[in-house]
Amino acid sequence: MIKVYFFTQNKEKFLYAKKIFSEAGIELVRKQKKFVELRSDNISEITENKMSQVKSGGVPFIVEDSGLFINSLHGFPGAQINSVLEKIGVGGLLKLVGNKKRACFFKSVVGVCYNDRKKFFTQIDEGKISRAVARKDCQHMWSSLWKIFVPAGYSKQLSVFSKDELEKIEKRWLKNSNFRRAAFFIRK
Repeated sequence: MIKVYFFTQNKEKFLYAKKIFSEAGIELVRKQKKFVELRSDNISEITENKMSQVKSGGVPFIVEDSGLFINSLHGFPGAQINSVLEKIGVGGLLKLVGNKKRACFFKSVVGVCYNDRKKFFTQIDEGKISRAVARKDCQHMWSSLWKIFVPAGYSKQLSVFSKDELEKIEKRWLKNSNFRRAAFFIRK
């Protein structure tokens, strides 16, 4: 079985990716690393910069970066979502959107280093920002953004989805999953 390191601080994101990689016959091992974050609005550049900071001893590895882009705020907060959430939280983000249009998208880029080759896989998930912060937490939340993100085709925030609804949307996302494409690139 191929072993691949995933350098991430996010436990839930790791568990999601681990499930996908195991289905491809790959053992995904979590390695925690604090990255020096590149200040950029370009998720691909940030992911590539993270890759340059990794010393894996020759073991294949992946890194991931993502951002939330709100159309009416000209793509804000984008890649800087974590620092924005630390400063103003999801409630503050809702205030910034105010009465503006609520369309947004998540963009995620997975970078793979395998056999001295680097490849990048992008995923975009569209939706909108809710008008209020959901009060319910979901057991598998990757981020507090789940309390305000409404996926396209739905009318409620991710954090209030039932287990069946979460499984249904994960299947939809899995069809274009950058983690899935990365796993099959490695397995190939």
